[in-house]
Amino acid sequence: MLSQPREALPPAFREVLTDRDINKNSTLQSFDQISGQLDRLYRERESIDVILDIGCGRGGFVAALGKHLEASVIYGIDIDEKMRTYASERGVTTFDTNIDSEPLPFEDGTVDLVVSFGLIEHLPYYSKLFRETARILQHGWFWLSGPNLASWLNRLALLFGYQPRNVEISREHTAGTLPVYDRNSFLNHVSAPTYKALIDLLEHHGFEPIDSIALSPYQRSYLDRILDRLFSMRTSLGRRVAVLSRLD
Repeated sequence: MLSQPREALPPAFREVLTDRDINKNSTLQSFDQISGQLDRLYRERESIDVILDIGCGRGGFVAALGKHLEASVIYGIDIDEKMRTYASERGVTTFDTNIDSEPLPFEDGTVDLVVSFGLIEHLPYYSKLFRETARILQHGWFWLSGPNLASWLNRLALLFGYQPRNVEISREHTAGTLPVYDRNSFLNHVSAPTYKALIDLLEHHGFEPIDSIALSPYQRSYLDRILDRLFSMRTSLGRRVAVLSRLD
């Protein structure tokens, strides 16, 4: 569920997004928390005409974002053919590209904003993604989100000897995780950075982090909400983080 009323969303997002889009996207469930970063991009919208979403899924977010920022070209990349079909129906030009092994199908400096929400945890390494993003941007924005290995919940798990949920070691069994998780649910989360490591790698590839925020999706109980509110006062403790960076 959204942590703010649906009516509070910007018009483009209310018109484009469905409940299914929101329920399947941890970043959309934290929309109020990323609103400040969205406002920053909105103020820069005159320089944002071409948007690419890497790991676009059903295309709902990037379609709404493109409409909100008045961009004229919206691209999406996803290796799932069914997801690409959904995204195409929403006006997103899609590509079947595996960012883990293939270059992005764009010329240098031809994209103004790259979005990647919920992808990095599915990649064993991030350098190719960051390097290719820098190549096609040259000057522009990189907006990404993902899990934080050093979150308060993962620290608690490790303290008591449990496996962090975002570093899976088996496709057959959710081994050794906290009992609050579904033991039969495989997420294909093979890696997760700490917030500090994510910032370090962005800077290594020439990006300037402009704004970071802790995200609090999938809150299952009142206690979850209280703990998230407390610990998310420090981005480095958030369960997930969103970082808006710029390449000049």
